[in-house]
Amino acid sequence: ATNQWTTHDLTLSNPYGYFRIKIKISQCDLSFEGKGCNYCSDNYYTSTCDKYCVPVEGNYTCSSEGNKTCAEHKTGENCDVCEEGWDGLDCMECADNYHPDGVCEKYCKSVQGNYTCS
Repeated sequence: ATNQWTTHDLTLSNPYGYFRIKIKISQCDLSFEGKGCNYCSDNYYTSTCDKYCVPVEGNYTCSSEGNKTCAEHKTGENCDVCEEGWDGLDCMECADNYHPDGVCEKYCKSVQGNYTCS
């Protein structure tokens, strides 16, 4: 964590004269916060706070290491694609020709009234 100090020199007056004070203010890097800049800011992860991840409701959460953890039946870089066999806005329905409902693991194709499943 980088702790950048800014010094402010102030001269103040009162009825008895002038006095001078110096104030040191610490400013943390963007990914750190806390009195000693020793905590990760929101959405920053790892011990060096160098991994940025913002959870997207319905698509993914962020692990303690800042990696995307896809929601159930979601895949892809941003977890915005349904896994094979799944469909619907939330990927909780079987895609066409996938069975059984709720499992969606077998693809069955109808050929002249008969089904071939793989």
